[in-house]
Amino acid sequence: MSTIWGAYHFLTEHGISQYGQLQGKFDEVMTSQDRLLSSMKAKEQRIAEIGLLIKHTSTYREYKPVYDRYQKSEDKEKFLRGQESKIILFESAVKALKQMGVQKLPDTAALKQEMAALTGEKKQEYSQYQQIRIQAREIETIKKNVDSLLSAPKQNEKEKNQERG
Repeated sequence: MSTIWGAYHFLTEHGISQYGQLQGKFDEVMTSQDRLLSSMKAKEQRIAEIGLLIKHTSTYREYKPVYDRYQKSEDKEKFLRGQESKIILFESAVKALKQMGVQKLPDTAALKQEMAALTGEKKQEYSQYQQIRIQAREIETIKKNVDSLLSAPKQNEKEKNQERG
């Protein structure tokens, strides 16, 4: 009985008097939930890209002088023995940056700023997402209750028709 009153309270509180309105509200909440989830995933992906970009850019800048000295050295093999790991890291960073389509090294400070902004936006969206998720569960439960109430008379009618016929 409490589920019926809960459904009734929700419907009256939201001014829903027709099933189509309930379906519309359900669709609206689910669309909002999906939109927020997609937006958060896009931000997560961009944050990950920025993280890699910062990593490779920093590696490039750190080891570029070593690589330049390596290129100018008379005895490359001897130089390589002492600095091999740094040169490998530099070459790996160059390759990764090319794969990322980087033409000019980005400003690391600007990237960190963008990452912080995206992280803040994602955090805000996550808060909204949690609220929408609660609404979605609530309206889904209400919709199921209304659906079961509406199908109960139809079920009784079918049983009566089977008894008659």
